Amino acid sequence: MDPLKEWAYPVLVVAPHMDDEALGCGATIARLAEGGAVRVVFAGDGLGSFPRAVRTGAQAEKLRRRRQTEAVQAARELGLPAKALDFLGFEEWVFQSHFMALGAALNRILLEYRPATILYPFRYDRHTDHLAVHRAVEALTNDSTIRAREYFVYHRWQLLPGRDIRRWIRGEVLEHFDIGDYGRRKRRALESYESQVRVEPGLRDFPVLHADLIDEECRGREFFVDSRRAVSDRDLFRGLRWWIPWVHTVEPPLKRLKDALRRR
Repeated sequence: MDPLKEWAYPVLVVAPHMDDEALGCGATIARLAEGGAVRVVFAGDGLGSFPRAVRTGAQAEKLRRRRQTEAVQAARELGLPAKALDFLGFEEWVFQSHFMALGAALNRILLEYRPATILYPFRYDRHTDHLAVHRAVEALTNDSTIRAREYFVYHRWQLLPGRDIRRWIRGEVLEHFDIGDYGRRKRRALESYESQVRVEPGLRDFPVLHADLIDEECRGREFFVDSRRAVSDRDLFRGLRWWIPWVHTVEPPLKRLKDALRRR
């Protein structure tokens, strides 16, 4: 059975950063946009992927505008007009410091748009901004009738058997959509984020969205957790319930250390 046929409109996608929406559920957005109203809200200012000197330097405002332009182009590739996007502009990497303001901004959008379905990051995603967005959406929708689904951005975990967190989620709470031909549109959306795909002297020495990652994410399936059917870890995971939270805590700093050593 096709789970997307049961999803109700309007649909709201909450993305911590510009490109998370395309990476985590771009093909699903493209398909949903053919059948009803879809809106995407970006929490961040778009600067978090750049070195600190760039984020605080003279180029910052120009880069903010560039990232928004890229998001608009990516949305067009997925079948959404520019007016279907909202940019909240919170400083990236420190969402938790602005948690109340983030929640208030998202609440205004919920009251205005009144979505029936909301897509937001997985509760064990790897980025602190993703976790803050998850908690904010969860707090706002926990007692509502909105059907909440969690999408995956950082599903590769090196310290897990099989190295994919989705393999350890119970089948009864996991939905998936076969990408098929929508993979080409997802690829074009991701490639619209040129500042993340290219190596640019003075901005970055390596791409955030590298070719192998784009290839992997533009084929196969996109997965979602039905939040209302997975209230606790006991409902969510089919095994390793004690190991997964530990890995979630220790693996990100280990990766940051590895990346820092690689750049030396």
